[in-house]
Amino acid sequence: MIQALNGRVQLHHRWMIGRHLEHLNQVEEHIEILNQEIDKLIGPYKEEIDLLITIPGVQKDAAASILAEIGTDMSVFPSEDHIASWAAVCPESNESAGKKRSSKTNKGNKGLSGMGFFHDQKHATSCLL
Repeated sequence: MIQALNGRVQLHHRWMIGRHLEHLNQVEEHIEILNQEIDKLIGPYKEEIDLLITIPGVQKDAAASILAEIGTDMSVFPSEDHIASWAAVCPESNESAGKKRSSKTNKGNKGLSGMGFFHDQKHATSCLL
């Protein structure tokens, strides 16, 4: 029974598994320290974070990233269409003589467009404004 449980795992395999577990524990400690620092830095923006969390699919970590990318001064964006365009999450409209061409999005703000929270553009951007 003991030989069946051991299988082909030798002493050096166990040593390597131990090193991997130690490394995983260190990474988890670093993540916890970073999360505490983020919580400390976003503390003054609790109201803004709470509003951003009302966007479907946005949790605290994404809300902190959105706040870091956009900031709190929404007066620089006259409407939700402007902020969506700035983030380059709205496809371009390229139509001439009734022919539609590529409707890809521009590169825009990589930090925002990669999050995918603008899929419901009207709700997401109106929450930001």
